[in-house]
Amino acid sequence: MTQTDVTPTQNDVAGALRTGAAQQPELQISQKRVLAIYKQMLVSLFVATLAIIAILIAIILPFFIRYYFYGQEDAHSPPLLPVIALAGALGAFFSILMRLYTFEDLPKILVSSDLDGLPTTHLVIYSLVPAVVGAIAAAVLYMLFASEVIQSDLFPKFACKKGDCNSFAMLIGEWSPKQASDYAKTIVWGFIGGFAERLVPDALQSISQSARKEKD
Repeated sequence: MTQTDVTPTQNDVAGALRTGAAQQPELQISQKRVLAIYKQMLVSLFVATLAIIAILIAIILPFFIRYYFYGQEDAHSPPLLPVIALAGALGAFFSILMRLYTFEDLPKILVSSDLDGLPTTHLVIYSLVPAVVGAIAAAVLYMLFASEVIQSDLFPKFACKKGDCNSFAMLIGEWSPKQASDYAKTIVWGFIGGFAERLVPDALQSISQSARKEKD
């Protein structure tokens, strides 16, 4: 083997080493960035989840205490729509926390270099977006049940507490799930509406297509 045969190989190795040395700091910076964003999102989501659980407990606990310790059965239950919306937000947080915990389907903010340098405030807002979407989805699902647009044994049944409900005020105050099991179904479906991101959009799409077919 001649010197000319060896020299290119040595140059290639040296060049590769120089390239690797130049790229290593960039790789370390990228890893540090991802870990920092991951930590911030995880903390924000965890604290927000605990806050939602605390709000739900604060809403339900007074009724629980009055019923079980003092035997008082209130004429009105806790405001159901806020409870459903909070259940939807909790479902959304549960979904994204599970994905972050298992490193599956990581949010774009963790892997996109285009979002590098995003301020902490914007990062927190980004982390809270699933809760807003989940709350809206749960509220829409509740209205679909209340309007009886979708009906099944799996879905809650509604009834009027005072004879005939014929106004918006009575929709909010008197039109509610018929039995205790229907209340439970409503809360569970609110949670599922936030957890399953495509559930409510797909349901609305199906209703829209059915309306178009009937119109045609």
